Amino acid sequence: MLASDDVVKVEFEQGRGGAGYDEIEVDDFLDSLVITLRGYEQGAPRQGVVTSRSIDDVAFTRARGFGRRGYDAASVDAFLVKARETLRAYEPRGGVSTQAPEVVSAPRQAPSTAQRSAVSEPKKGIFGKIFGG
Repeated sequence: MLASDDVVKVEFEQGRGGAGYDEIEVDDFLDSLVITLRGYEQGAPRQGVVTSRSIDDVAFTRARGFGRRGYDAASVDAFLVKARETLRAYEPRGGVSTQAPEVVSAPRQAPSTAQRSAVSEPKKGIFGKIFGG
């Protein structure tokens, strides 16, 4: 299993011939993965950051052209397999939570008599003042 520190420390080789996955896109995705893993490690997972399913769906742009740098695609893909398996170990039911988050609200107090009368009496607008309605 990967730890968040493993993700922070990972280094990928450059793609051959300058081709590979766009470094900025990969680094941004890995930053989100670190947030997700730290949440699990601290016992407070953050919903909707990165899931095992989102790793299945990720598609990085190929870095092609003069001056564009890219990570070796095979190395990144192999790392993502490890990340997906790590998330699956943390996630209930394959990455999809079947429970909605519990919402706790403070008990409501009944309005006072003054509050009820202020709410139930309509305010007179300009037409009500002019026509007495």
